[in-house]
Amino acid sequence: MYKKKAIIGIHDDTYRHTIKRFLTMNEFEVTATREVNDMIGYLKTNSYNAVIMDLNLGKPGTVWIEPAKKVFPLIGDAKYIGISGNLDTLKLAKNESIPATDTSDLVDEITKLE
Repeated sequence: MYKKKAIIGIHDDTYRHTIKRFLTMNEFEVTATREVNDMIGYLKTNSYNAVIMDLNLGKPGTVWIEPAKKVFPLIGDAKYIGISGNLDTLKLAKNESIPATDTSDLVDEITKLE
């Protein structure tokens, strides 16, 4: 039985699947998508303990955080982990007070989830 719920929005199929498996092994019920509109819909109708997403979901490789700006206000009490491998995207998110971490640090962030 799952004790916690997480939603993940990651464009890369392999990476999304790997994160989902890791969370499931750590007793999370996981909703996974690659579409920001799906994330918004799920967040409006469900509560989660964790929200993990590409800051630029839907536009890989761009310096763009509009998806994160739409999702972050909907997270409630959930732990939010916004990720990107692009330093400029991370800076943009931090300038908007959106929590952001480098993709390479994601495992560390996930292990901190309760």
